[in-house]
Amino acid sequence: MTIIVLISSACSKNQQLNVLEFSDNKSKNNYAEIYTFDDNSKLYSEFSNINYIKEDGKKIRLSTALTENLITIDEIISKMKVEIDSENDNLKWYSFDANKNNLSDTDFVVVKCSELENNKNDNVIFGSTLDIVQKCFDEK
Repeated sequence: MTIIVLISSACSKNQQLNVLEFSDNKSKNNYAEIYTFDDNSKLYSEFSNINYIKEDGKKIRLSTALTENLITIDEIISKMKVEIDSENDNLKWYSFDANKNNLSDTDFVVVKCSELENNKNDNVIFGSTLDIVQKCFDEK
């Protein structure tokens, strides 16, 4: 099972500033289920809400942006730094530094957890600290 956790202009899609906006409300114990992918894997977040800011400045939920193919998880992760890629633990951890590019004005981390031995789908978790890794182990 893979879990990724994410935390937090009239320009072209590639030049747009701060396309993700994270709510201030979050919980270390409860994770909001943000989206279900076609393969039934899930996107969870410790943030109660994540918005995607469209080119016209309109804010929509990240789940809607994913459904409408305005952004993908792979595009988000491509703007992040790989911190851990452990095949033994089936764990990948990515970090985002708001000072490094235009994805968000909020620092956040994403964790992907896989439970390959049970053929479960990968899940993704967004959060503000590496503490979200615990959600990976809670899912197993």
